[in-house]
Amino acid sequence: MKKKIRITSNEITLRPVLSSDLMKMRSWRNSDWARSFFLNSEIISPEQQEKWYQSYINKTDDYMFIIELDNIDVGTVALYHVNHDEGSAEFGRLLIAEKEARGKSIGEKVLRILSKFAFNDFKLSKITLEVFSDNDKAVYIYQKVGFTVYDKYFSENREVLKMVLFGGRDGEN
Repeated sequence: MKKKIRITSNEITLRPVLSSDLMKMRSWRNSDWARSFFLNSEIISPEQQEKWYQSYINKTDDYMFIIELDNIDVGTVALYHVNHDEGSAEFGRLLIAEKEARGKSIGEKVLRILSKFAFNDFKLSKITLEVFSDNDKAVYIYQKVGFTVYDKYFSENREVLKMVLFGGRDGEN
């Protein structure tokens, strides 16, 4: 299934992941810096990436995007486990991979853009996410946008926060 959703707001575009993005995505994701933020921090092989992509393109509840800043690929983000019946989805896979794009509030802008899309276009009422509690910058951004902690657990001796953002089915959040 070809995923066609493209979201643009000012200088940021969220475009569908293409097979031609896989090598770049794997390079970004496999960096030591990036792996420290993901619950699954294993190195991803080309074969694993291709297998993931083949599974991903057939999913109807998973939307992964390349983040473009002024037409330059700078990272990834996703909205997945989208359940239209329950009005919910999970936000994640946010990675501002290019150093030049970091520190410019891109993560916050992307979170706001994708949340607005989820509430307005998909008519969802709830977005959840999980983040390591020691990922201070991410936790700060999530809370600034309106996410609140509703649960916690430990994964490999690190505390993980489960957070939620509510928006009305009318798109208000």
